[in-house]
Amino acid sequence: MVPEHTSARRRTLFLSYLYPSSHGSGTQIRAASLVRMLAAREDVFLVVINREASLAGPEDSAMKEMCQDTLHVRTMLDSTTQPPSREREPVRMPIMECEASQVSKTLHAYVAKHQIDGIFIFRIETYFLAQLTLEQLPRRFMDLDELTFRRSERIEDLKDMNGHRGRDMVRRRAIAVTRLLEAKVVSRFEKVFVSSKVEAAHGRELAPDTIFHVLPNVVPSRALAWNLSARKSQEILFVGTLSYYPNEDAVRFFCCEILPIIRQRLGDAVWLRVIGFDCPPELRSFASEGGIELLGYQRDLAVAYGSASLVVVPLRAGTGTRLKILEAFAHGCPVVSTTIGAEGLNIVPDVHFLLADDPEAFANACVRILTNPALAMELVREANELQRRSYSLENLIRCYDEVLGHTSAEC
Repeated sequence: MVPEHTSARRRTLFLSYLYPSSHGSGTQIRAASLVRMLAAREDVFLVVINREASLAGPEDSAMKEMCQDTLHVRTMLDSTTQPPSREREPVRMPIMECEASQVSKTLHAYVAKHQIDGIFIFRIETYFLAQLTLEQLPRRFMDLDELTFRRSERIEDLKDMNGHRGRDMVRRRAIAVTRLLEAKVVSRFEKVFVSSKVEAAHGRELAPDTIFHVLPNVVPSRALAWNLSARKSQEILFVGTLSYYPNEDAVRFFCCEILPIIRQRLGDAVWLRVIGFDCPPELRSFASEGGIELLGYQRDLAVAYGSASLVVVPLRAGTGTRLKILEAFAHGCPVVSTTIGAEGLNIVPDVHFLLADDPEAFANACVRILTNPALAMELVREANELQRRSYSLENLIRCYDEVLGHTSAEC
């Protein structure tokens, strides 16, 4: 239910370039968690601003229930838009079209109409679309989630490692410009949030005069019900948006360099199941090989996590923190991850998960879990408890309260 408005509750515009959804990509899930966090304390007005004719889902009914109002502002920058993915049904949301030059005026009118006194901008991509004069609002918050220039640098390095065309001057200049713009933008906000202490440390290097606060990524907590008999003893699971290059690379890296080693030791009965939006053609050929299944998007991941004996996170690029690890913890699945995959999370190797980076070590870690139920159980217990304690919605709200000076919490 939408919280009843009272004069004591602040009125906040949550502005995003994508639709927040607890059933969507990692970025959509973070946006949805932030809306839930704000709605626990404030009256939230959700505005999604982009150039698309319709919003890509999956739809999340809680967004409409928690928000006082929702609106899709479509900027008419050009007449061509990409059709939404077939795996992401369009969201039913009121739409307003305006020229790009009129975005600021449109948002000003919306703020005045609803007597909004604060804005919470989700990611820097939204800031550049909005063209909003921020000085009119007494509260100006931004969630970066992750630093854009760091993400771009790591992806380019990974592409170079994979033999793609190296960074030319245009791409180098684009990353450098992004870094400068990011440093300039954050100075305009009263509060700036990121997803981990690692991102906060890099933020301080980027903009020493800005304080970066941590709002951790979170997932719904679940009662731990580890049931070995319900799990397929040699089923491995990977979850991630496959149009995101680090996830695409992770699947290819695992299939080509890690899975063959595992099968040499455990046989061809080992299965890999891959779940995620927008699978690129380059990965579809793996589905023709025995023991690899590309399942596409699955709205409810409980069944997949419930039958898997292991979740793998073989990422070799990325920033922020990985929701796929937190989801595995919540569902009671042991995890093997690379260093980059685990970055930013307060997790300890050999306590909450197994850590490995090269193919041989990663395969060894997978075999250890698949052949040692006692080890798997020990990891699952510790990881599930950590998720419930530190990566739940309740803790996210506590962290937000602490930033606002209402409580004291360690985030």
